[in-house]
Formats: sequence, structure tokens, C-alpha cells
Amino acid sequence: MKKIVVWLLCAALLFACAACEGKTNQEEASVSPGEATDALQTEPAEQPTAAAEPDTPAPSDAPATDVHEPTEGPTAEPAPEPTETPAVSELPMVYNLYNEVGSGVSEAEMFRYDIDFDGEEEVISFRLDVDEETTTILIDDREVTFDISSMLNQVVLIDLDPETPYLNLLVELDWGSDDYVTTEVHLENGEPVKGVETGGVWIDEAGQVIVYERCEFLGTRFFGGVAQGESLTASFDGWYDCHYPTEEEIQEEFDLLVDFGDLLHTTMEIPCTINGKNAKIAKDSYVYVLRINPGEQMAEISTLDGKIAVLSYTVGEDGWPYRINGVEQDECFDNILHAD
Repeated sequence: MKKIVVWLLCAALLFACAACEGKTNQEEASVSPGEATDALQTEPAEQPTAAAEPDTPAPSDAPATDVHEPTEGPTAEPAPEPTETPAVSELPMVYNLYNEVGSGVSEAEMFRYDIDFDGEEEVISFRLDVDEETTTILIDDREVTFDISSMLNQVVLIDLDPETPYLNLLVELDWGSDDYVTTEVHLENGEPVKGVETGGVWIDEAGQVIVYERCEFLGTRFFGGVAQGESLTASFDGWYDCHYPTEEEIQEEFDLLVDFGDLLHTTMEIPCTINGKNAKIAKDSYVYVLRINPGEQMAEISTLDGKIAVLSYTVGEDGWPYRINGVEQDECFDNILHAD
């Protein structure tokens, strides 16, 4: 009897366990695999919608361009436009005439330029009248007349003084025998004005005005100093190179160089110094001047065999005569050019 009761109790317990296990399987079957997986995540990140996601451009191999976008804030005032100022070249505009225009009246346009900074170009031209013996520079229809017509050598347009409201015309005329006279011309209130007058001029590569002065010692050609602004004055202290013939010219044009005073012939022994020692240039020698120092009244000369000597000279109170060791220069040399 006892065995039957125990058996019945065990059967009841087995039935109850089977019922519980079936219910649990049914609950698990009602949850989808996807929902089970989501439930294991702590917090899914919010994904933007497709419409809100901006298009990302594909990477490019081209270098990035530095573009600065304007920032928000008060609008900056536009920068003032630069005031246009006349463009003046460091080097001058030069119009050169190296030959005589000829007889009669000749006129030709030289150049156009705004020389008085009024915003309008002036036309600069010239007219030579041999009969009237005048040379006229025309600035448009305004005339500047010079009482000479032998040669208009050059006209230089340059800014001698940046503080003045105009450019300068340097009009160089040849009065004959290479005696150059240069006159500065400019416009004031629309009218031409003649300024300072000086000797010959030329412009070096740096744009500096070089003023020439003639030294009559041994008939030397022009030498010059750097002019000071519109005064066109120059200091002639120091050594200045002279024109002298080349070795080729001496070999090919010896007689011609003697006739024109480029080669000087000694008529007596000439006292000098060579390498600082007292010496003499022999009579019947040919020499030419290399350079001159008008301040210290010395000249450096070369003999045809290449010896370099220094001559000292003196000048009379009136600028004449020139003497070497007390003897006038034209007694020491034959045919000195311009030596009277």
C-alpha cells in the first residue's frame, strides 16, 4: 500500500515539472531573433535620416585652395582706392639727335608725356630754323626758343626733384666745336619756363645726371660730376676719366689722332712723376691723357709704350693760361686742341 502511494506522488511531481517546462518554451518562442539581439545593446546611437545626411565629396588629389570665408559681424569699410600718381621711370626717357637736322625748317615729334601731372599728355617736338639761327622746343603749341641752330644734340626727360609737380626737360645744344650748353625747361601753370643752364649732360645707368665741364688742360675732352637736383650743379673734386684712343685706333689712325689732338706731341722734356718719383717725358714723344683731377690740378697721361706719368699744372686767375712747371702748355706740346 505504501509503495502505491509513493508511486502516485512521484508521477504527480513529474507531470507538474513537464507542464512548467512547456510554458517556458512557449514564452521564448514568442520573441523574434531580432528583438532578442536589440535587447542586448546598452543604447543604440541615433542614426540621422538619409535626407539630413550631407553629401560627402569624394577625396581629390588636387591641393587645397586657401579660401577665407567672410565671418559674420559688423561689415568692414572698403579700403580706399589708391590715388594714381604719375609713373616716373628711374631711368630717363631720352631723345637723341646725333646728326644735324640740315638746312631749312624741320619739325618732328619727339615724344608724348604728361610732364606737368595734369592728367593730359603733352606733345614735345622741335624745330630748327637755320635762316633765323634758332632752335625751338615745342610743348604742344607753346614755344621755347634758343638762339642757336647748329645742332640739337639731345633732349632728356627726367625727374630732377620728386618734390616739384613737374618733370624736367634737359635740352642740350652744341654751339660748335663740341661746346655743349644744356638748359632745363619745365611747365609751371601750363607755361614753359627756362631754368638753370649748364654744360653738357649725360645720364648714367643708375639714372643720375652727369654734368660735363670742359677742362682746357691739354685739350682734354669733357669730364663730369653728379648733378645735385634742379640746380644741376656738380662737384668736380677727384679723378675723372677722359676720352682717349684705343690701341687699335692708334695703330690704324695715328696721323688723324695727332691732327685732332687725341695724341699729343712733346716739343721739350716735360717734368712729371712716375710711381711717385721725379721723372721726365722725353722730347718728340707721343702721349695721351687718361684722366684728370681738376681739384688738385693733376693729369695722368700714358706714353705709347704704356708708361703712366702724372703731370701737375697751374691755372691763371682768369682761368687761363694753363702752365706746366711755369711754361704755358702750348709751348710744351704741339697742336693742343682748343689751346689758344
